[in-house]
Amino acid sequence: MSIDWYRALAWYERVPRVCRVLFVCSGNAKRSVSAQYFFNEKVRGLGGMQAYSCGVDVNFIRKMLASKGLDPNFLVTEPEATKAFGEALSSEISKRVSVNASQELVEAHDVVFAMNRKIRDRLRKDYPAFAWKIFTLKGFLGQNDDSDTANLDVAD
Repeated sequence: MSIDWYRALAWYERVPRVCRVLFVCSGNAKRSVSAQYFFNEKVRGLGGMQAYSCGVDVNFIRKMLASKGLDPNFLVTEPEATKAFGEALSSEISKRVSVNASQELVEAHDVVFAMNRKIRDRLRKDYPAFAWKIFTLKGFLGQNDDSDTANLDVAD
């Protein structure tokens, strides 16, 4: 993997050391929470690196759940989480309340990883001052986030 791609990014010039990473999906119930959990497990003890997560449609989903008489904070059922991710992550998911994306969250993090191109583009449009640090996770890792043809989506 060549570092040249990263060095060409405005992000590389502006962030001397990555400490805070934000993962973003739609509902902040599975993909971004899983990424947050696994990232934090991998970097435990590595000098203050920490991941967080949020979703771009959390408030919309809460309204929809409430309108149907369901608990608006209950976005994932425990059996689904256990089956999909195992006990440790399931426990992590069941303890949290989903968080909606905001300018404050995007601003507070060194790099923002969207779970797909649509979310990345929405975040860049909603927070243009921070577009330089918003990428798809797959595009950043594959060094092809600017590709129009690459599959940059993490499936739900």
